[in-house]
Amino acid sequence: MIDTLTQEEIALLNELNGFMSFRPNFILQRLMEIDADIIMIPTGNRGGKTSTIVKNYVMSMMGVHPVERFNIRPSTPVRTIRFASENLPMETDGAGETRNTIYPELKKWLPPFMIKKDITLRKPNMTIQDIYQGGKDMYVEFVSYNQQVQSQAGVDRWSCFLDEESPYDFFQEQIPRLLTAKQSGSGGHIIIGCTPVQSLTWLFNDVFERANVRYNSPTIRAYLEKKYSTKVDEVEILRA
Repeated sequence: MIDTLTQEEIALLNELNGFMSFRPNFILQRLMEIDADIIMIPTGNRGGKTSTIVKNYVMSMMGVHPVERFNIRPSTPVRTIRFASENLPMETDGAGETRNTIYPELKKWLPPFMIKKDITLRKPNMTIQDIYQGGKDMYVEFVSYNQQVQSQAGVDRWSCFLDEESPYDFFQEQIPRLLTAKQSGSGGHIIIGCTPVQSLTWLFNDVFERANVRYNSPTIRAYLEKKYSTKVDEVEILRA
């Protein structure tokens, strides 16, 4: 069959190599079944949370997410995803190193032929073509916690990914931006990935402690069972 493909078709298939090379893990497996407005993913260092969360968003943009609410369809009215972190993609530290980890992961998992316009220093927004479903363009907007909260206001967002714990007022400002998407039945959710090396503040009290469902990885279950000498379920229903 490969002999019947044109060079252009072969090139497009090669651009799917990144997307297809992802190894499923516990986080992605759970993201494929969760339907919630706020999803918190705490892991250790190099736990793969950022990579997995971004892959999850790429599946949404391609329209192949198992949870229908988390797919952007041609009829989806809100088509902008916000990726928020301490640093913008092109910002560097004193040593000249880029600290933003979301953008490299997006470039890794998103097929290049879907990128209509990449980010620039002046405008850190990516325009993505809806190749597979024929809908209008989608947008990924990169913002920093260091920017003024008011500067992050404006148009509605389909979803928001917070990389590590943000300032509390930043988190609060995202909620009204997601209402239109939530009411449309597509998106309207926040995903928070964090490595709690230092003590969490509002994220622990307002999200972790108020969770309805908690998913325990095999590593966490083994640790808790050894520490408390009691069986720990993979899925804990905390509130109905």
